[in-house]
Amino acid sequence: MQCIPNSLLKTEDVRILEITLPPHSREEMHTDAWAAIAYVDQPAQVRHFTPDHPPAAQPTSATGVIRIQPEGLHADENFSDTPIHLFRIELKHALQEQSGTVSPVVN
Repeated sequence: MQCIPNSLLKTEDVRILEITLPPHSREEMHTDAWAAIAYVDQPAQVRHFTPDHPPAAQPTSATGVIRIQPEGLHADENFSDTPIHLFRIELKHALQEQSGTVSPVVN
């Protein structure tokens, strides 16, 4: 099974995707051109792949909102027994942060 992105909205300013990554599946290598806010409503354990580094296991994702910076070539693998499900809101004109690629949104 593969990652299932569903484009819900696309404008000059934003793109909203609904993404499901089934259990024990890996998405194709891709880039993310824009900063994004993601709302994860079904978490899972994920391994992150890049061409230059061995896969890195990420902590089990939590439900909630995270901020994601643009990223070069990469892929994620869901090695859980449950699917991961999220909504990704890509901000095409957002200013980029200099530190890290993923950070929680704090109220």
